[in-house]
Amino acid sequence: SGLDAGWFERMETTFGLALDAFVRSLKGENLSYPTLADGLRAQLVAEAAVQSLKTGVPVKVENWQPEQFVSL
Repeated sequence: SGLDAGWFERMETTFGLALDAFVRSLKGENLSYPTLADGLRAQLVAEAAVQSLKTGVPVKVENWQPEQFVSL
């Protein structure tokens, strides 16, 4: 099915910031980036949101530690 119409327009600012950060890192600037744990937490929230949308009820997101699921 491909990307939604207007995808790049919604992502354009973020793409520009990511590209700028990449270039700055190539120049030796020390930058902090989201970690794998940050991504896994975002995924957990997204899955809870989808479940809530499907069921029509709130879904509690527990205070989750990535070490419970993966070795980082």
